[in-house]
Amino acid sequence: MITKGSGFTLIELLVVVAILGILAAVGTVSYTGYIAGAKKKAAENTMQQIALAQTEEYSNSAEYYTQGESCDPSEANSLAIETNLLNGSQVLTKDNDYQMCIEEVGNGTSYILIAAQVADGEIVADTLITMTANGVWGN
Repeated sequence: MITKGSGFTLIELLVVVAILGILAAVGTVSYTGYIAGAKKKAAENTMQQIALAQTEEYSNSAEYYTQGESCDPSEANSLAIETNLLNGSQVLTKDNDYQMCIEEVGNGTSYILIAAQVADGEIVADTLITMTANGVWGN
């Protein structure tokens, strides 16, 4: 007598569940990396906008807008940049994980734009981005 079984065995179901779990874990890690990369790229694009605004500021007043010889990225500094350079647009403070500041170099003749993710008043590791007045990027 030969009986034909229908359905899956418990081992087959466990193997499928294990494979799906592994794929989900890999996908989650990749997705997190994509989100972090997109936020960094958005911050870099915003920095480009600020650099253009700095060029306009320099042509109007013969010096760049800065926030002192030493500054840390913060919400207050980002808000000041929006107010003074971007005509109050909420590019920096609306749905953006990166905060910025503009450090003075050479008595107002140059600047360094600094951006970083800030959590609880501390810069998140490996999120610092810098850009000089002549467009040189640093991380």
